[in-house]
Amino acid sequence: MKRWISLVVLAVALGCGPAQEQTTTPTEPATTEPAATEPAATEPAATEPAATEPAPTEPPAAS
Repeated sequence: MKRWISLVVLAVALGCGPAQEQTTTPTEPATTEPAATEPAATEPAATEPAATEPAPTEPPAAS
C-alpha cells in the first residue's frame, strides 16, 4: 500500500496528475516553441564560414 501511495505522489510531483491539468499546460509551451525555431535559423549562418575554408585549399592544389 505504501509503495502505491509513493508512486502516486511521484506521479503528481512529476506533473503526471489528472489529464485536465495536462491539457491546459501543453498550450503554453506551444506558444514558446516557435521562438525556439529562431535560434535554428542562426545555425545555417555557421555553415557560411565553412564555405570560406575550401578557398584557401585551392591555391595549394594549383601549385
